[in-house]
Amino acid sequence: YGVRAFSSKVEEKELEFELESKDPLSLKDNQGRVWDESGKCITPPDSTLQLKLLKGYLTEWYEWVSAQPDSAILGKP
Repeated sequence: YGVRAFSSKVEEKELEFELESKDPLSLKDNQGRVWDESGKCITPPDSTLQLKLLKGYLTEWYEWVSAQPDSAILGKP
């Protein structure tokens, strides 16, 4: 499995994401923009935006959620 964690802040605004597609994985934010699995916005004219990659480590989802209860876990197997 590939795992990435990104900041949900862009241009000092906190974004909320929902699953747009599982294959290929993409997320839609509350501004209507779509983001790919590398954290790049793929919606013109904002396609120059990139989410900041955060440091992390591979863990079981339940361990992460118990320590970070506000986290949203989205993805595909």
